[in-house]
Amino acid sequence: MTGRRYKIVESVGNRIEDVFRYEDLAKHHPSLGREPNREYETINGQLEEVRHVGSRTLIKKDFVLLVEGSNQSIPVPSPLAGYAKINRAYGTLQIYDAPSNGQLLGQILHLHPAFKVNDGDAITYGQHIGLQAGTDRAGGQSYAIHVHAEFEESVFKRYIADIVDGTLSPDDEKPKAAVSGSENGAKGDWCYPCKPVEGRSLQPLTALCKAQTGFYPIGGNGLWHGGIHFDRGTSGAFDQSRVNCITHGEVVAYRIDDEYPISTYTGKPPLQIQAPFSTGFVLVKHTLQAKASITESDPKANPPALAIFSLYMHLKCWKDYRQDEKLERPSFWASGLYTVSTSSGELNVRAEARMNSPVVGKLSRGAQIRASGEGAFLKLEQVISGNNEPVLTPQVDGSMPGYVSSSFLTAQSKPKALGSVVLLNPPVPIKAGDLIGHLGKYQNQSDGLPQELLHLEVFSCEDVPSFISESRKWAHNLPAEKKSLLKVHAGASKLIRHRGDINSENPPKQSDEGSEIGVDLILPQSLLDALPNEAKIRLPANNTAYSHSGETIWWRLDDLLADKEGQPISGWLPEQELITTRHSPWEWEGFECLEDADPPSAGLAYYLNAALRLSDDEKASYQGVVDLADKGPVRSRLYDIIDTNRDGKMTSREIQGALEKPWHAQSISQLITRHESEWFWNAAHWDELDELMGHRSDDPNQDWAEEKNRIKTLSWWGDIAGNYSIRADGKAWHFQPLALIGVFSAVAKARPTISEGRITFDAEGNNIPTSPFFSRVVHWPGNDLSGVTLGRGYDMGSRPEIEIYDHMTSAGIAHDQATKIAQAHGKKGVIAQQFVRENRASIGQITPEQEIVLFNIIHPNYVARAIRNYDHWTASEPERTEWNALDQVIRDVLVDFVYQGFTKGPNPMKAGMRNDKAELIRYIENTPAIRQYEPGRNRARYLRNN
Repeated sequence: MTGRRYKIVESVGNRIEDVFRYEDLAKHHPSLGREPNREYETINGQLEEVRHVGSRTLIKKDFVLLVEGSNQSIPVPSPLAGYAKINRAYGTLQIYDAPSNGQLLGQILHLHPAFKVNDGDAITYGQHIGLQAGTDRAGGQSYAIHVHAEFEESVFKRYIADIVDGTLSPDDEKPKAAVSGSENGAKGDWCYPCKPVEGRSLQPLTALCKAQTGFYPIGGNGLWHGGIHFDRGTSGAFDQSRVNCITHGEVVAYRIDDEYPISTYTGKPPLQIQAPFSTGFVLVKHTLQAKASITESDPKANPPALAIFSLYMHLKCWKDYRQDEKLERPSFWASGLYTVSTSSGELNVRAEARMNSPVVGKLSRGAQIRASGEGAFLKLEQVISGNNEPVLTPQVDGSMPGYVSSSFLTAQSKPKALGSVVLLNPPVPIKAGDLIGHLGKYQNQSDGLPQELLHLEVFSCEDVPSFISESRKWAHNLPAEKKSLLKVHAGASKLIRHRGDINSENPPKQSDEGSEIGVDLILPQSLLDALPNEAKIRLPANNTAYSHSGETIWWRLDDLLADKEGQPISGWLPEQELITTRHSPWEWEGFECLEDADPPSAGLAYYLNAALRLSDDEKASYQGVVDLADKGPVRSRLYDIIDTNRDGKMTSREIQGALEKPWHAQSISQLITRHESEWFWNAAHWDELDELMGHRSDDPNQDWAEEKNRIKTLSWWGDIAGNYSIRADGKAWHFQPLALIGVFSAVAKARPTISEGRITFDAEGNNIPTSPFFSRVVHWPGNDLSGVTLGRGYDMGSRPEIEIYDHMTSAGIAHDQATKIAQAHGKKGVIAQQFVRENRASIGQITPEQEIVLFNIIHPNYVARAIRNYDHWTASEPERTEWNALDQVIRDVLVDFVYQGFTKGPNPMKAGMRNDKAELIRYIENTPAIRQYEPGRNRARYLRNN
């Protein structure tokens, strides 16, 4: 989400054209037509140059990668996971499915001969494999700089999309495998700072009510508060064993205490309080911008961008890390120090950065070294201590010879400085879910003991209202599949009370008994997707006329909504046009911007007055300040949301109680407030509190003086102001962090749809766990030619392991589950049956969304096979209709024939070649071999109804 991005262009005739998707890529050598001694095929109505490798059809394409307008020395990301085979001739890098005796998956040509990988290396999707060049047969540079790629269509589509939307980056040499979630709670581009124990999207918001202090936007002491707290109170709702980066960005600054500073509060010995407090923080800069640069009106319009910062405050001190050597350390501390951690024996030092390079020396287990670089091998820079092997002789330039495998090194990270702000120049890239640090110790004066605490906030020093306005304009024409938020409107619908007899065969009806919904609430698609199957009922389009998607979806929502009296209600909600609405996160639906300039004195006076802690004289003295705070924009908006007892006072207890209710918690989280940062030291503002705190020069309040000293020690803004667009005046727009995470996690979780081939998808299984045709688990169709199958017809009997793994992870299936599934490769017949019997339980289910994505990945290959089969059997027929001119419904049925294996004779294809639905229906119903499958596949009905 930050840093440089690729741009793709291609040369067509004498024009340079931008490429935004795979379909924009022209035929290989577009101006030359059919060249001799080359193989061509019509694919999706377009003539393509191809290479057939076994059952694969590799399509050849040329394009140019640009970074910041330049095509020079551009790293090329790998389109596939697999094993590398390199050849200097034409700068060729081939990708195979196995280290040896494997099948070719695809290849890239014209790379610079100084490849970034070696023969036999395992490479991951998106890993940089070499530099874009124009390498010729002799290894020279006589061709124009470009990328020549040969891959299957489905691979190309994903690859081009990921380059265009920034998923693959020129700055990310070896990106992590894309998975659906991780042990740290990461989901795509966004991640919770501490992994929620409960997975539903709104539960982390409401769990914040359990925090002991530190609510957004007003804290427990009545003062404005720009962040949220994770503390002892929230420990049951979040895994607080580590702090994760919330989204991709760059670490720009940090501070780590050597030991925690101490505040000494007065009291009679031994009651004097020694209260530690962490000043440690990490500041990360991000770019908030939509990935997809598409609108219907202007396909090349760029979405607006906003620089935001995430701040992680009160982190562990260095002493804690020294006392616990097993505690993981953040990578951005990296100082290049490593310990050799072989299980036994020595670590080889090799002449070059590859496994089969000559050994030039050895390092003992436990040796301390300094090394540089990234990837499988690091450059040895210095041997510091602990090496019992013969001394390595430095080279003439003073550098150490050789490279060492990073797999046998343990990083010994240490902050560059302790107790002071470290500015990183250049900033260090960091990804969602990467380690930021750990909760540090913090003790307030009123606390009996220190507790672990994280203060998290997100802010921007740019013009947020203008950004939101432009973002809403940009998002206006986004397609329906980008609208991953469902809004329920107060007074527009009712929730039908659940009954025991409600199910997919007997769905709720609008006329059933229910309660009118009295609150607005926005539900991320990820929350709806996570509902159990029995809480979702989808009715076909012919059952109703009011669904925007042609179907009605009933969602059973428990404990999320309230009636007009504010009482919680549960039941069934129909998703329907004009009553519920769909939105893109980039519409910022429900968010509002408020500017608040209240000084701390106003907030504290208001708080003390609401808590009945002001004397009559003090009330009279501070009434004007109290009224000012009372009428401020933030408190005024909070009154609208949560002043439940209508007493005209806003207490921290009311705020805490409101956060327990999803509808209130969401409304509060949508407030974007501009205020002076609490980390900006402004002595005058805090001195204004002296009188309220009973502090005078002739009669000082020592505890208040100590508290002001703590506030000053905690501040850091002045050390960074002027760098990375941090304003000098300390003012910024603040966001509730979990609101952003909840909304923008939904971007990647937009509900997938079936691109084409609905008839095949419906015929290849169902979503009923008790059914013998339940398809979201591994199963065996029951014949000797079938392999282990998952989803709607994904047969693994003839697929290599690495291809299966790549398809699974592309569908969002987690690494561990994908690895288990991939073990089914090559198994057919009774061996496949045995694998299913032994592994179904441990593999578990995939989600309905993963099943759809998996189908969309493999279905284009069946379309390509159907076109080849159609051309083969009908090419000489005078009444033949070109494939691209056939009705889509007829094409769907012909592809379904191929899916089921009806490819050995001409009749299935000929039955559709005249583009006559009636003829195709007659063929289906009068051909016993095909008619026998009609109860499950319903091809004739599909043709009649469409």
